[in-house]
Amino acid sequence: LSSGITVIPAKAFKGCTNLTTINTQNIVSVENDAFMNCDSLWHISLPSATKIGSRAFMGCSGLYDVSLSSEIKSIGSLAFASCNMLTKINNSSDSCKLGYHTFNNSPIKNIDSFVNDNNKLFLSFYFGNDIKHNLVSVTISNRKSLGIGSFAGFESLQTVKILNDTNIGFRAFANCKNLKKITITV
Repeated sequence: LSSGITVIPAKAFKGCTNLTTINTQNIVSVENDAFMNCDSLWHISLPSATKIGSRAFMGCSGLYDVSLSSEIKSIGSLAFASCNMLTKINNSSDSCKLGYHTFNNSPIKNIDSFVNDNNKLFLSFYFGNDIKHNLVSVTISNRKSLGIGSFAGFESLQTVKILNDTNIGFRAFANCKNLKKITITV
């Protein structure tokens, strides 16, 4: 894309089934439904993006490689829902707000934590109930607290890293039967 383009408008590439990669330095915003149902899309690199709209990449069934800006501030509802190959999101932002079911029906296995308005994690709300069966590792940074039962019953969770002074809520990791390693660094 041209270096002068900073916004991908709503529905701009919706249904472009042969599109495979998005690589651009200058995009700051991807609007609603911009790449929805681009079945062949497998790679996204948005190093300058601060906003991803609702359903922006929903239904991109081949998507498995996503790198987001450390400046990302918001990812809309269902933005990466039904991305059947998406197992990891590379996100280093400490202030990204998510819409509901942002990653619903996407088999995320590894996440760095995301912030919501209460600075607590409510993963089922953002990732859908599938997250309990898929998540293998999580890194928690820049959090003041983990909500009650944040990871309770996450049957695949094996590794947890907490990188700051965090209040761990009641039953936060209860019944994580495969949890093998917890690292807390303050």
